[in-house]
Amino acid sequence: MSDKGSKNFLYGFILGGIVGAALAFLYAPRTGKELRDSIKNGAGKTINELDEYFEYARNSVGQVVNVAKKKSEELVNQAKNLMQESEDLLSKAKDIDKNIDIEEDIKNFPVSGIDAYKPDHF
Repeated sequence: MSDKGSKNFLYGFILGGIVGAALAFLYAPRTGKELRDSIKNGAGKTINELDEYFEYARNSVGQVVNVAKKKSEELVNQAKNLMQESEDLLSKAKDIDKNIDIEEDIKNFPVSGIDAYKPDHF
């Protein structure tokens, strides 16, 4: 069952229980005072159960938020590390580029296949 379906089922179950309990109280052969006391006790019990459910839900949401915070912090740290590594690589590439004299290297390479076989290149 999906998460939304589970919630809807739970809400329907709770509402059905409340309505069923109210109908049972109303149709039970009791005096007015007994009926009022019974409704009061049933309402108190239902409120306590709902408080427990909401406390559980609050704790669950808190745990999910904490895990999400931790994961997002890890992702931010990984992104920072990747940025630093890329800056380091870029800096190294710039240093290498400064040390290369392309014009001098081009003069030393043959221009065509015919030039490669000229004796003055050996």
